[in-house]
Order: sequence, then structure tokens, then C-alpha cells
Amino acid sequence: MLYLLLSVLSSVVLGFLFKLFPKYGVHTFQAIIVNYFVCVLCGWVALGDFPVHAGILEENWFPYAVVLGLLFVTTFNFAAITFQRFGMTVGAVMQKMSIVISVTYFIIVFSESTATLKIAGIILALVAILLTNLRGKTNSSLVLQTPNRYLIYPVLTLLLSGVIEILLFKVEQISATPANVRFISTLFGMAALSGFAIMLPALISKKITWNPHNITAGILLGIPNFFSIYFLLKAVGIGWEGSVVFPVNNVATIAVSTLVAIWIFRESLTKLNWLGVLFALTSIILIMLGN
Repeated sequence: MLYLLLSVLSSVVLGFLFKLFPKYGVHTFQAIIVNYFVCVLCGWVALGDFPVHAGILEENWFPYAVVLGLLFVTTFNFAAITFQRFGMTVGAVMQKMSIVISVTYFIIVFSESTATLKIAGIILALVAILLTNLRGKTNSSLVLQTPNRYLIYPVLTLLLSGVIEILLFKVEQISATPANVRFISTLFGMAALSGFAIMLPALISKKITWNPHNITAGILLGIPNFFSIYFLLKAVGIGWEGSVVFPVNNVATIAVSTLVAIWIFRESLTKLNWLGVLFALTSIILIMLGN
């Protein structure tokens, strides 16, 4: 439970850093790329030696690290387009609703438990995700004004987020060392190289330039990002089912983020938002009891 709590807190810190980026003029994609390199450095510190070397090519998790690194960058881009074109509500829901895909996979493929309380908790978690992210009518009008060709992006965000959760769980199942730091560092390294390759043409053509405060933002982002994945895999590594870890992680992150937003950013919530927070907390209890 401690590992899961630390993963949730790390994810909450990530969310609020992203929220502060526009205020300080941070170029989000530049900060994201720097953040991935910082994650590799975190792995270096944790291991005591550089985590990425030729020997990892023989590891059974290496192909997964390559695929996940590409997926991290790709999903981030799709999610960014979703947020921009459809608003915060649709973007957040599409990312967190990924548990529909991953939980179904865990139950069918890994024959995980289907206790009544657990299933009720997962269904309540989905409702909580919807209610907690409702923020008035702004997003609805935004959706109506968005061309149909952009509809593929929220769908891809949902699908790829689910695939990422499944692959992370799969790696933890096949890895000899729980929460393998070399694996985490490698996938972040792949994400860093992929992101830099995407941005390189814009740098060469001078359409964008590096800014020192983007580097600072990336450093601040990288530390909690590394530990959000590290502690999540630690929670899986101690024997918890994926159909428990990922719903609890997603819903707890939303609930805690919402409550802290009220405290720090003085955000106001509707009655439906508060109902969503209540459902989120209840769903966590039901899932844990059902496990």
C-alpha cells in the first residue's frame, strides 16, 4: 500500500507541475524530453552505475522497453492534441478510462479474480472518473467545434494508455528483479531519444529554440515521473493483481489531485465533482476489499 501511495503522490506532483507550465511560459514538449533524460539519471543514481549498456540487449524485457519508450512519446502527443482540441475533461477521461482495456485484459489473460465487490469497485471507479472531470459546458462547445478528423486522437489516447498499462504489468511478471531500475531507465531513455528525434527538425530549422527554464522544468518533472513508474511497478511486484493496482492508482490520483487543487489553486467543484470524489474513494475501498 505504501508503494501505491507513493506512486499516486508522484503522479499528483506531475499533474500540478504541468498545470504551472503555462503560467511560467514553459514549452511542454521540451520539458518532457528533458524529463526523460533526467529519469535516466535517476536510474543511474539509484543503481550506482549507468543503467543503459550493451548488456541490456540480452534482457528479456528489452523489446518491451523499446516499444514502451516509443509509446510514451506517441501517447503524450496524442493526449496533448486531445486536450487542445477537446478540452481537459475529454483528455483526462480518455487517459484514465484506459483501465477498461487493461483490467479486461488482466482478468481474461491472467485469470485474475472477479469478486463482486471488486467488479463493483471498478465500475464505480469509471463513474468517478467521469464525474470528477466534469467542468461545466466549455468542453462540450469545444468538442462541437472540432473537425471530425480529430476524433481519432482521443480514441488513440485511450487505446495506447491501456496498452502501456498492460505492457508495464507484463514486464513486471517476466522480470527477475521487481521494479527493475534498468528496465525503467531504458524505456525512459528510448522515450528521450524518440522525442528528441521528433523535435530535431524544428531545432535545425530554428522554428523552436532551447530555453533554460524549459530545462529547469524538465528536471523538476523528471524526478517525480521516474518514481511514479518505479513505485507503481513495486506495487505490482509484491504480488498485487493488475486489475487492482491500475484502477486504484488512476482513481486515487484523480481524487487526490482534485482535493489538492481546491486547497492550492482554490478551484471550485460542482456537486457532481464532489460526488465523483466520494465515488472514487468508495471504489478504492471496494476494490481492496474485493481483492
